Amino acid sequence: MSKFVMPITTAVLLFPLIAALITAPFLIYKYRKVGSVPWLHAAAVYSFVFYLMCAYFLVLLPLPADRTAVVAYAQTPQLIPFQFVRSFLAETTARLDDPSTWLAAICDPYMYEAFFNVLLLVPLGAYLRYYFHRPWWQTLLIGFCVTLSFETTQLTGIWGIYEHPYRLFDVDDLMTNTLGCMVGFCLAGPVMRVLPDVRVAARQAAERGTTASATRRALTFGLDLALSQALAGCGYFAVHAVNGSRLLAGFGIEHATFWTCECAAIAAVFALFPVITRGQTPAQKLLRLRIVRPDAAPASGGQIVCRYATLFAIVLLPAWAFGLVAGVDDIPTTPAELRALASLCVHDRRP
Repeated sequence: MSKFVMPITTAVLLFPLIAALITAPFLIYKYRKVGSVPWLHAAAVYSFVFYLMCAYFLVLLPLPADRTAVVAYAQTPQLIPFQFVRSFLAETTARLDDPSTWLAAICDPYMYEAFFNVLLLVPLGAYLRYYFHRPWWQTLLIGFCVTLSFETTQLTGIWGIYEHPYRLFDVDDLMTNTLGCMVGFCLAGPVMRVLPDVRVAARQAAERGTTASATRRALTFGLDLALSQALAGCGYFAVHAVNGSRLLAGFGIEHATFWTCECAAIAAVFALFPVITRGQTPAQKLLRLRIVRPDAAPASGGQIVCRYATLFAIVLLPAWAFGLVAGVDDIPTTPAELRALASLCVHDRRP
């Protein structure tokens, strides 16, 4: 069982990173399509991603230490269907009329490897039917393509990363994996009678999507802020490229240039763009939100500017002020200076 523990442990360790990478695209897609993110959809998507990671890691790990390693048994693909059955019958001592030999037959490597190959894609078939609502023939085709990707990745040494195959391309694996996908499709039918219906959850989410949730608004603000910082960085480096060494003549000039680019980018994203689009920042346009007055009437340009000026004053000005103070060079640093400053603060303190 140790050969299964390492790939699953690797998937567990890497899943938080993958989850962080897909969170923003997933939220954007759901907010654009539905207007809200049902918890059932989120649970299904993240568990499906984790399952795919486990499946591929089980197939590909552990990796050889040497890119040029030659694994003898993997060099010639196994293209004879049901070869594992022939190999099992040629070696087994089990007999149908002797129950005492059945346990040894079940524990035979040919049998339990075939069982685990079937089990590997059972969840895929269940996901395709329950969450993605695929019919049986599409499930069959997708299951075959997934297992074919397993085998071709092994055959090509992960598409050329390794000079030689390090796992065996086996046509029996194609059949057992595809069978497992269809088993999962069939098992999902009875299970769907007790699980929540994802389509009902989507309809409920669409109803909730008529109002902007705090998460949705926070996401739009974060995306707009990231865009403004990217624009500020591009503007700052563009000024560097145009002016060259002249910009570096003094720290004050460079500092002023940085803050000029910063303020211009924020004004463009949070003031100019919403005024032009009548109430939508770039991220709000992406997530289908609009700034309106309490009576749902369109907001004026002045209201939009005041809205974001207030928001930045509350959220960002304290952080910027701290950054400016931290960058001052003449803050007292010696013990004597600090004691004098503390004494001054004590005398100026109000009773």
